[in-house]
Amino acid sequence: MVVELHFLLALLAFTGCHQNGEPPRSGTFGLARKSAATSLDFIAESYVRLALALGERDADSLDFSTAREEIRAEVHRSYPSVDGEVVKLSEKLHSLDVPVGQRERAKFLELQLASIEARTAMLRGKFLDFDGEARSLFATTRMPDTQAIERSAVLARVTSLLPAQHGESDLSPASWYAAYDRHFLVPPENLAAVMTAALHSCRQQTRIYLALPANESVDLAFVRNQPWSAFSRYRGHAHSTIQVNLDLPITVDDALELACHEGYLGHHVFNTLREVALVQQRGWIEAQVQLTFSPQSYVSILLRGFIR
Repeated sequence: MVVELHFLLALLAFTGCHQNGEPPRSGTFGLARKSAATSLDFIAESYVRLALALGERDADSLDFSTAREEIRAEVHRSYPSVDGEVVKLSEKLHSLDVPVGQRERAKFLELQLASIEARTAMLRGKFLDFDGEARSLFATTRMPDTQAIERSAVLARVTSLLPAQHGESDLSPASWYAAYDRHFLVPPENLAAVMTAALHSCRQQTRIYLALPANESVDLAFVRNQPWSAFSRYRGHAHSTIQVNLDLPITVDDALELACHEGYLGHHVFNTLREVALVQQRGWIEAQVQLTFSPQSYVSILLRGFIR
């Protein structure tokens, strides 16, 4: 994971995204293709096709793609076909004499290909326990819990501070907090205005510290029957759509947190800067897709948590 983090932390040093003027146009799907079939760029392009093929068969496996839409017509594959291609590409990757400056990129592709292999196996019925999924999908391991005693002490302290009320002395701290939190729920009819204001405020604060493309934007959509409170879908060219679930209660502070996490400087900013730095400037077409169950996705969550 250290290699993977280093690969994506290049975003933090990104300086080519100017406040004024349009950013460079996004690269085409075949950007930087080399003639040799075993080149790193060929493997990267083949990886993009595999990611799209997996996403076509299982939509949950593909977080987003900014590759040209017509490519989707070329990626119909069965799970065994995807697996076979993963094996071939992994073998080609390991046979390459990768220059020092490209080794982090090669490691990234190696980890992503391994995650595709693990995901297709699971979709066909293979069972992995928690640690197995962590290693195979996200290239990480479980962290030891070193704060259990501290959490118990804090919980006991909070419980001691709660005032007892007649007939309600048995309520847990969580129940007390939930009752308090309900006073700040945003009525569904006001949610659009509150989320818009929250995004505007977060964007203003972000622009103090980061130069964003002049054309970057976020739009809101409201949905139902989803397991999450909000979801950011990157559309490419510095644009994202944030979907907000009307079925789940959202408080004023929830709205602000969602605006930060999904928009500024969360998913939207992270994906915008990554596209400019890696796809447009370096021509790394593998950054045109993000697999949901992969080291790339895991690191993006870690990095967003770090910069929040």
